[in-house]
Amino acid sequence: MSTTSLQIGYIERPMEAAAWPRLRSMLTPALKPGNLSWDDIEPAIAAGEMQVVAIRKERDPDLLACAVIRSALTREGEALEIVAAAGTNFREWAAWGMSALRKAARNAGMHSVQMVGRPGWRRIFPQIKMDGPVMVVDAHGR
Repeated sequence: MSTTSLQIGYIERPMEAAAWPRLRSMLTPALKPGNLSWDDIEPAIAAGEMQVVAIRKERDPDLLACAVIRSALTREGEALEIVAAAGTNFREWAAWGMSALRKAARNAGMHSVQMVGRPGWRRIFPQIKMDGPVMVVDAHGR
């Protein structure tokens, strides 16, 4: 599949969207014990403190992936944090999606994209650096 046909964008008022139950169901496995729960995430989305982004093929209503993101303050400054992410056929969209999020973070003056996840993500994103349990991808490509 050509990545030029992929699109990423925010879902405005995602909890009001007809697709919210499906999005929530997709993202639920990404929420692990000890991390945030829907009791934390849904009020933050409603308040605009977290956003939902989705990736799809151009003109295809079905989503390939979705994520909950937010701004996070770190020792180095502000970072774009991926709170939870999910999708199908990740080899189709993961590298392209990370590149799009890195660009968004860079354009917003953030230093990196970060997430907590399984170590296997390092095979997909070799640029990941570990900072304790947090995986960090430099927004500026360093």
